[in-house]
Amino acid sequence: MSLKYVFANNIKKLRAQSGLSQKEAAEKLGLTGSYLGYLERGERNPGIDIIEKTSKLFNVKPYTLLTDPSVDPYPILKNNLDKIISYGPNHQQFIIDILEAYIKLTEKNFTIQDQSK
Repeated sequence: MSLKYVFANNIKKLRAQSGLSQKEAAEKLGLTGSYLGYLERGERNPGIDIIEKTSKLFNVKPYTLLTDPSVDPYPILKNNLDKIISYGPNHQQFIIDILEAYIKLTEKNFTIQDQSK
């Protein structure tokens, strides 16, 4: 799906969730109702300024407006988490301990690298 259609679907969903009519949302964005309609149908490409205004109106990060929620960005991580969940509590705790040790080590290494710059 192209980004303009992802944007279109996301703003339609956010507008509906906020309870705003198309006209009300358009006014808050400084757009005409017909132009917002074009955006919501994916008939126009939003500019950076529209993405920024829309993200502020709906209190979301700008990148979320261009992110397709139906696409799982972490399929490998999700698959592995599903496996870990199927393990017993002792195995789960062991994996958590390993991850926490790795994170601490990684954070320490980043701190050392940052200080050496």
